[in-house]
Amino acid sequence: MAGLPDGEGVDALAAAEIVASPARARGRPLGAANRKNGDLIRYLQARGHRDPMVTLSMIQSADFKELCKISARRRQSRRSRCLASSGARRPT
Repeated sequence: MAGLPDGEGVDALAAAEIVASPARARGRPLGAANRKNGDLIRYLQARGHRDPMVTLSMIQSADFKELCKISARRRQSRRSRCLASSGARRPT
């Protein structure tokens, strides 16, 4: 090895293993838990929210036409409240 005197307590095979060992991959090791996700789920549960995965499942399996009807009713209700608070007349 360049820069090292020959035979002065240096094990050439050990030095070769260090050089040849693969670098640690970026990110979490395989199988390790994502602590940030767990922390967020515990935080939401402490505040009284459902598990986010359950909420996503409910959204995914919801009836699209019924969601559209609910959304239209809410928009109409907001529009009515806005007009009532401004004193404007409701368009006919």
